[in-house]
Amino acid sequence: MKYALVIGAGNFGRHLIRELLDNECRVDVLEKDSDVANKLNGMTCRVIHNNAWNIASIPSLDIPSYDCCYLCIGPNIGMMERAIRGLRQQGARRIVVRSVRASDIPRCREAGADQVICPPQYVGNMLAQELVGTAVQG
Repeated sequence: MKYALVIGAGNFGRHLIRELLDNECRVDVLEKDSDVANKLNGMTCRVIHNNAWNIASIPSLDIPSYDCCYLCIGPNIGMMERAIRGLRQQGARRIVVRSVRASDIPRCREAGADQVICPPQYVGNMLAQELVGTAVQG
């Protein structure tokens, strides 16, 4: 069974959590906002109420034990860089970051992210490839 940490349970994070759980992954969630965390009620994941400012200060997280750490926090690039570096310093095996802006992708990679996804860009690429693939086949 794969084991994942999802940091940030807003709209994107919640969908990711559902997909991971539907695919029989074990999921821990780090969420600072208790109202957002309450939206996870009924999901079989462990919720840790804290923020990602200082990953090392959260003793209940065993970062090296996660197969992947997903960072799904807001648009603050400084916060994202700090969280990525903290995860890397704590021994994260794989870090995947959701970036709100495509312009932040290089900074996330420089901070140590293994993969950076910008949903609008990612979906746009997928839809374009779908069209091209359909045109070629048909």
